[in-house]
Amino acid sequence: IIFCTSPFQVLVAKEVAKVVSENFIGIYLKMSDDKRQSIYAKKMQDFCEEVFVLEGRNTLEKVHTFLRDKEIKKLYLASLDNPIALNIFNPDSMNLYTFDDGSTSIVPLNLYTQNFERGIPYTNFTLREVMSLSNRHYTVFEDCILFPKEKQVFLKLHLEPSHFHRAKNGKKISVFLGQFLGSLLYQEDLEITQKITAKILIEQEIDYYYPHPRVPLNPYQDKLKEARFCFEEEIYLLLEEYEFVEVHGFYSTSLLLVKNIEGVSVHGYRTFLTTHESNVFAKRGVPYQNVSQSDTPVDIVMPVYNGAETI
Repeated sequence: IIFCTSPFQVLVAKEVAKVVSENFIGIYLKMSDDKRQSIYAKKMQDFCEEVFVLEGRNTLEKVHTFLRDKEIKKLYLASLDNPIALNIFNPDSMNLYTFDDGSTSIVPLNLYTQNFERGIPYTNFTLREVMSLSNRHYTVFEDCILFPKEKQVFLKLHLEPSHFHRAKNGKKISVFLGQFLGSLLYQEDLEITQKITAKILIEQEIDYYYPHPRVPLNPYQDKLKEARFCFEEEIYLLLEEYEFVEVHGFYSTSLLLVKNIEGVSVHGYRTFLTTHESNVFAKRGVPYQNVSQSDTPVDIVMPVYNGAETI
């Protein structure tokens, strides 16, 4: 079984399939109504003998019914705490292998590196047990921090289409990669994300806003771009029409994966909710600028004792 929950995971899963040469059954769990969810679920047919798409209610019941007559020996998983995938994993009869799930591979403080002892719902596993059971981790990041180096297998994404023809017309376009800041559980974080994103779209005169495939946060209808591809593939469509593409965002791994393509420049924005992630990406070559929630300037007067020069 190779289990995916996002378009990016499908891109990595395809490279995994090339390396290991297994006969895969693909399972895709749809996490939103974004059209790319269905498109990339279908793309799994390129490297899987059979693909099963999970959506709606009763997903646990559906997946167990689907697998009832199948003997599963190996599970390949990117979402390390996904209860649906781990509910079908039996460590006594199966081997577990893992692969990349976006920025969690390179940002030290994330949902996979904190609270190791938390239990995975509907299973008897803790996060620590899941990570220790992984026999091998397949990654497209040379500095993946989730697993020790001896467990890692480096993959190179080959995404440039064979029929790609780069534009040489001097035209330029700027795009913004949508992302949720903070926690999806808090309405306040939603409002902050919308406010800061809208501010950047206006100030930077962004042409297109690309929504995140797993987060339905798309109030920017005048700039909204309905994409058919993961941005790592979408970029080549843009470069066939525009010679120069400016890519703006918070800390999407797309910024890292497209920044060295000819004609592409990347621009990151550091907010009070993303300081840690921004610093990690800045060290990897993404230029950052600060963006505040408010436009109100504040002066801070600080009394000190014999420390004026230091301050």
